[in-house]
Amino acid sequence: MAQSQKRLSRQKKRQQPKSDYQALLEYSLNLLTRKWYTERELTTKLVLRCKKVGIESADDLITQILVRLRELNYINDARILDNYLEYTLPARPLGKYGFLQKMRQRGIDFAQAELAWNNKNVDEEILARQLAEDRIKRFSRPAENRKKELLIYQRKKLANFLAGRGFALNIIYEVVNDLI
Repeated sequence: MAQSQKRLSRQKKRQQPKSDYQALLEYSLNLLTRKWYTERELTTKLVLRCKKVGIESADDLITQILVRLRELNYINDARILDNYLEYTLPARPLGKYGFLQKMRQRGIDFAQAELAWNNKNVDEEILARQLAEDRIKRFSRPAENRKKELLIYQRKKLANFLAGRGFALNIIYEVVNDLI
């Protein structure tokens, strides 16, 4: 009998209608358990959720939720910058321009991202050289009669690859000239 009462009380808890604030806060916390979101990313997710569920006056509600999550330190763009520079950048190297572009896409202020990059004292040349050395291993060895053509082609491909990762031109030329 005691177990059936517990089961009924659990069912009642599940059936109780939640306020829009509570539902969106739970949704936000559920998102944040999987990944760190910037304030802009989370705002976008919450707006889409409000449209999907049909919640009216979403702007005030979203603002309240963001304020609460900032108070709890669940949303912190500075922490995202630090974590990216500490863990993601060594695993997936990007140049300064690539990093700034990535942070801009995530909604972090350009000045704040640039300040974090400069404070971290990231050596772009080392990152570019490691990336280029790994990439060169994939290139085929040229035949003697086409060696010059293939070397020019490989230099161009390597330079484009590094440029795509956001490295500065002077670093790209230096690394490419040293390696090929």
